[in-house]
Amino acid sequence: MKITVSGRITQGNDGVYRFPLILGAGQSAKTVHLDLDASYQPNSLEPTRPLGQDFFPVDGPWAYRGIAIEVKGGNELSLEEVRLKIKHAVLRRDKAFERMRREIEALENVEQADIARRERIPDPVRLFVWQRDQGRCAKCGSDEKLEFDHIIPVIKGGSNTERNVQLLCEQCNRAKGASI
Repeated sequence: MKITVSGRITQGNDGVYRFPLILGAGQSAKTVHLDLDASYQPNSLEPTRPLGQDFFPVDGPWAYRGIAIEVKGGNELSLEEVRLKIKHAVLRRDKAFERMRREIEALENVEQADIARRERIPDPVRLFVWQRDQGRCAKCGSDEKLEFDHIIPVIKGGSNTERNVQLLCEQCNRAKGASI
C-alpha cells in the first residue's frame, strides 16, 4: 500500500474547500483542485473520503486534518487499517517538518552566535565606555571584575557602538544574562 500526501486542502474566498488531486506522473503530472461539498470538516479526527466516494474501494483520495492524501494498493486492507496508516503517514510528515524547523532554527542560532563571537568591541568604543562609566559597574558602582556588556545582545540585533555597550561587574552581568 502506498500513501502519498498531495498537499493542503485550501479554502477559497468563496468559503469552498478545494482538494488538490494530482493527475498523471512525473513531469507530465498536473494538479487539479476539486470542490468539496459543504459537509467536509477540515478538523475531523478521522480520515474521510472528501469526494463522497464512500461506496468505492479504499484506494483514492482521502482527507485528514486539512491534508489531501492519495491511497493506492489499500483495497486488501480493512477500512480501520487504512485509516490508521493514513494517520501514521500524516504524523510522520508533521514530525519530519518539525524536525526540519528545529534543525534550521539551530543552524541559524549557531550562525548568529558565531557572528557574535567573532566581533570584538573596537578599542575606541572600549576606551569611550570605560571613561563614560568612570571605570565602575553601571548598575552597582563596583570597580572589581568589570566586563564590557552589550545592553542589547548582538545575537538579538545589538551593535558594538558606545550607545549599546556598558561596564558591568561580573555579578551584575551574570544576573542580567540570566534574566534575558
